Amino acid sequence: MAKLSDYEVYVNNYVAPHRTHGQVLPVAIMAMFIAIPVVAIVMPFTDLLGVGKAVQLNVRNLALAVPGIMLLTWFLIVYWAVHYGGRAEANQPPHGPVTVDANDYKR
Repeated sequence: MAKLSDYEVYVNNYVAPHRTHGQVLPVAIMAMFIAIPVVAIVMPFTDLLGVGKAVQLNVRNLALAVPGIMLLTWFLIVYWAVHYGGRAEANQPPHGPVTVDANDYKR
């Protein structure tokens, strides 16, 4: 007779596989929400000018940098709100025990 799997034994002996998604996801988030907006802000003032030209602060360069400024500002606002505020229950003690009555399930 074949041996049946025992859930408790399986869970106790389970070793999670080593995956790199834990390291890849933060890098992708940083690239998407920080690196790309920073490059969008810097590029109009550097790469588009050509070699040997001075940086010019004009309307065209500022207009090209505005989307990057808006994306970076939005990300920083959301990041700050999520990680440093907005979660009132984070510093509260846990709730007491919950009592369940049979009348709770009657319609």
